[in-house]
Amino acid sequence: MQPLQRAEELQPDLILLDLSLPKLNGMAVARRIHKLCPNSKILFVTQNSDLEIARAALKLGVRGYILKSDAKELPVAIDRVLQGEIFVSGHLKKVVSFTSSSLFCRSRVARISFRSQGRLIFAFPVLEVLP
Repeated sequence: MQPLQRAEELQPDLILLDLSLPKLNGMAVARRIHKLCPNSKILFVTQNSDLEIARAALKLGVRGYILKSDAKELPVAIDRVLQGEIFVSGHLKKVVSFTSSSLFCRSRVARISFRSQGRLIFAFPVLEVLP
């Protein structure tokens, strides 16, 4: 599982992660990342618009959940998550309000890293919809 090893080695500020990884479960990978990289924030970039999965991801400690169809929001999502905020894709926000109280009550793998404003970002998904 080379991407997890790279994430542990790099200890990035932010990890972009897809829920649908070949032979892997994105939620399980997020749990492992939290153990290996406790200071890294995770932003899910996914096609999965299931509200219960989004809630479960945020309850798990993922700091953002953005749909690939809302890819134009990615720069804002990255900025907000790096600032310590929770970010939820625009299409999901229209359907349900993601407040902290509601959250806690009830292909291929790309291995790239880059720097943005001096912060290390590690991308674990394939972002095929981005220009």
